[in-house]
Parts: sequence; structure tokens; C-alpha cells
Amino acid sequence: MDHVVIDPTESELLKLMEEATEEANKGARQRKAKQPPIAEVFKTNAGRTETTGGGVASTYGDPAESSRIGVAWWTDTHGHKHVRVVGDRVRVSSRHLTSVFGQYAQGRPDYWCVYPDKCEFVKKKDRTILVVTCGCGRKGSLKELNWDGRCCGICRDARRYEEETGFMPIR
Repeated sequence: MDHVVIDPTESELLKLMEEATEEANKGARQRKAKQPPIAEVFKTNAGRTETTGGGVASTYGDPAESSRIGVAWWTDTHGHKHVRVVGDRVRVSSRHLTSVFGQYAQGRPDYWCVYPDKCEFVKKKDRTILVVTCGCGRKGSLKELNWDGRCCGICRDARRYEEETGFMPIR
């Protein structure tokens, strides 16, 4: 399961977490993950938490499996909270399980854990920055684009103008 919701209620998020837990632990007899706590989602602007069933690779020739469940969240500049819930079951090939959000999630910003497919890292001068790309082709930082998780501020304003007037502005 891999699902993103915007501004979920506590009961909606609990339901999603239950679904992710059920999906991740489906058919498992061991190395089941417990549902991660969600209280921080509503207290902080961004973050992530995940649980696993733990375990190490089997020494008897059969690969071991373990459940992983996680929740990541980010709040856009308009105050909308974007929450991603992920649950899966994976083969354990070493002593360390990778993050449910991806192999490189440990060193990535929380936004990347919510929308990894919209991000890239670009080297600018002596530092690396997170860049998002809108469907219109504009690229920039979250702040530069006034990014809301789905599109840039210019596209959002154009869509709003079209809804209000019936005319599509030139972009």
C-alpha cells in the first residue's frame, strides 16, 4: 500500500494506518510490524516515522521476510498537510532493513518521503538543493515555485482563474 492524502482527519489517518498494517502483515506469522504512532503528524509541520518487523536474513537458505509500515508528512506554504502512508513486506537480505520510503530516505528531507517522484537533487555552487518540477515544466525549490505538492503557484492561479471566469489565461 502506498497512499498520499491531504489534510486527513485523525480518523481518516487511523483507517489508512490500519489498512497499511493489515497489508504489510497479511499472511505473515512472524516479523510483523506494529502500527507506527500518528500523534506527531498533527503536532508538527513535517516528519516521518516507521516500524518494521525486524529480523535478519535466514541462515538456512530460505530468505526471511519482514513487514514495514511508515507515515511521512509535510505542510505546504498554504498550511495543507500532505501525508503519505506506506506498508509492505520485503525480503531481508542483510542485517539492515531499508526504509519503507526508499533506499536513500535516511538522508532525504521529509518532503522527498511524501513525493519522491516529483523531486530531484541539483548541485548549485557548493551545495545540493531539492528541486521539484511542475507539469508545466517550471523547476525550482519548494519556496520558489510556491509548491503545493501537485503544481506550482502559477498553474494553481491559472486553474483558479479558469474556474472563476471560464477562460484559460495564457501561461
